[in-house]
Amino acid sequence: MGKRAAGGGNQAVVTLEAAAGAAAQRRQLIAWLVASAVVASILLAIAAVVLWYRLPQWAPQWVVQRSPWMRPLLRAEMELRNRRETSESRFPERMRELGQRAGPSLVAALSDGQLDIRLLALEGLQDISYAPAVPRLVDLLGDHQQEEAAQAEGALMTIADPGCTAVVLSGLGRVDDEGRVVLLTWLSEHGDQRGLLPVAKAYWQRAHDGADAVFDYDGLFRRVYTVGDAATIREEFRPMLKAAQPAWRMAALTVFGDLGAAAAAPDLVAGLIDEDEKVRVTAYSALHRLDEACPGVIAAQMPALVALFDPQPGLSRRELACMLDDTRDARAVQALVGVLRTHAWDKATRDQALDDLAGNDDPAVVTAMVEVLTGRWTVDEDEQRATAAFALGSAHSVAVLDLLYSARADASPAVRTAALQALSRTTDPRAGGALIAALADPDAWVRQGTISAIDISGRPDGIAVLIALIDAAQRGPVPLFLASEENQPWWVATEILGSGSYPFDPAQRAVLDLALNRQSWVKRIRRDALAIASSSYGTPYLELWWRR
Repeated sequence: MGKRAAGGGNQAVVTLEAAAGAAAQRRQLIAWLVASAVVASILLAIAAVVLWYRLPQWAPQWVVQRSPWMRPLLRAEMELRNRRETSESRFPERMRELGQRAGPSLVAALSDGQLDIRLLALEGLQDISYAPAVPRLVDLLGDHQQEEAAQAEGALMTIADPGCTAVVLSGLGRVDDEGRVVLLTWLSEHGDQRGLLPVAKAYWQRAHDGADAVFDYDGLFRRVYTVGDAATIREEFRPMLKAAQPAWRMAALTVFGDLGAAAAAPDLVAGLIDEDEKVRVTAYSALHRLDEACPGVIAAQMPALVALFDPQPGLSRRELACMLDDTRDARAVQALVGVLRTHAWDKATRDQALDDLAGNDDPAVVTAMVEVLTGRWTVDEDEQRATAAFALGSAHSVAVLDLLYSARADASPAVRTAALQALSRTTDPRAGGALIAALADPDAWVRQGTISAIDISGRPDGIAVLIALIDAAQRGPVPLFLASEENQPWWVATEILGSGSYPFDPAQRAVLDLALNRQSWVKRIRRDALAIASSSYGTPYLELWWRR
């Protein structure tokens, strides 16, 4: 039994030794595996670092097409551009494939130390329109790098998210003038109307004060008009109608004219009697724009227009007179005729009323024009009398025609010229003789005005008028420093011969031949006759006369 016990003890010792050996082998294996893993990790890390930095240079096209990481992709694209292989790059397509997922990485790349990387990131943002990038893009607009600011502008303008309006508005005070133009342009194209109205008003005032003139404010206002409430906008700008600065009043009237709301018409009508001429002109134009958007607005304001038409010393009603004439209303004609018969009106309004009524064959208008021409309602105003004389050319009564013939002897050259031009527009058979006689008027202005008004078409005495022109040309050109070539008798005669207004009559050819051939300027008119005869509108007479 003692031997068996000893044997059993030896066997136990052997077992323990074997177990210890196995444990040691396991520890060695684990240590080897750990060491191998560490070495492999180090090698992999080294390989990853090498690939991270070198693969964009070794295989840039593959990286641009396959890389899931933005930094290597940007460096690979930069490598392609350095190699001038941009034609093979798929950078824009890759950006669009990644879409919004690329946004955070592109925004992070905007802080890279390399300018080229930042510019590429901005290009990528242009391709994906990433709204969260707006704050960073706004900051870049004021960057000292002009190229980077330009790319930031391009990226910002691709983002059409109205939810970015507040961020863009907050940047207006942080950027320079160029950046402000970009932000205002973005607001005009994409901004949410809520919050834009005060900004639009403020910058509209700045524009009319001469600041920020480079920006197209109309775009910002169109944005406000199209999505905003007209009544709210009108109330926002109404206080500006009472501003001391004429430019601000003009701004408010311009806005009212663009609103397309009929309720703005009374304010525009009131602007027609503003003390400042530019404001009145602005109101006139704005009222017409409003009438185009809301037809009938001006006609509805007719009672108010007539009520305002009251002469006051020192205040012109010229624009109001224009607006009354535009209505073509009988009440307007009556009011304008009253201007011609009231000495209290200022000269500008009287002149406008004369122009407005010219061509109107209403008996009351013709009577008033006659009274002005004869000096009853003027204070030695030759200009107004001349305007009345010219306007009477559309009248058809014998009494008016007799008055115009009498006006040829008026002491004022302006009145004589206007009377002759008025007669030239009539078909009265006596007009030709009057025009011929006027070619010998002692005043050069009268002669020039007569020549420019001559038209022989439709006249039974056309041949006589034409020959009279040729005779006048023999005496030389119009002795007037300002006379243009088109107002010289020889040129007018040639134009008449070549325009077709002179009817070709073989029976009168001998008369014209004799008149032309006895002139000292025959060579000159032959030269012009050739030019006209060879053109598409040459007349049979000129062609025959040139070829004979």
